[in-house]
Amino acid sequence: MNDESTPEAVAWAAKLEGMRRGVGLRLDREGRWWQGDEPFTHGGLVDALNRGIRLHPETGEPIVYIGDKWCYFESAEVPFIVHSIRYQETALWAELNTGERLVVPRDGFVSRGDRVFITFGDGRTARLDRKTQGRLADALSETDGRLALEFGGARWLIRQAATST
Repeated sequence: MNDESTPEAVAWAAKLEGMRRGVGLRLDREGRWWQGDEPFTHGGLVDALNRGIRLHPETGEPIVYIGDKWCYFESAEVPFIVHSIRYQETALWAELNTGERLVVPRDGFVSRGDRVFITFGDGRTARLDRKTQGRLADALSETDGRLALEFGGARWLIRQAATST
C-alpha cells in the first residue's frame, strides 16, 4: 500500500496545502512584495523572494521558494517582471526580477493596453516594468500600422493582445 494514500498522509497533505496557501504573500504590479498590508523593505529578503519565483508544475500558479520550502503567492498580472532589455550580439536579452537573463523571441512582445509583455520560449510571460518600457521608446518604430522595436538593424514586432469582450 502506498504511504501517500493513508488517511494520515492525506490529512497531512491537505494541512500542508492549506499552510502553503495561507501565508498571505503578494507581489504587486510594480514588483513590490507584501504580506498582508505590510510591504517588505529589506533588500536581501526581496532579492531572495524574487530569485525563488516559479510556477507550480501542475497548476501554473505562482509559487516562491526559500531554500527547499515553498508557498503560493498572489501576483498582480504575472509574477515575472522585466527590469532591463539589452541588445547584444544580434540577440535581445531580458533581465527578470528572478535574476534570469533570457533571449527575447522575435515574436515575443505583446501589448495589452498600456503595458508590454514578453512571452518566452519556455511559455512564461513577463511584464516590462515601467522604467524599462519607457527606455524602449527610442527603439520604437511603426510600419504599416504595426509597432516594432529595432536594434542593430533587426526588428522585434509587438503584437496586440486579443481583447476580450
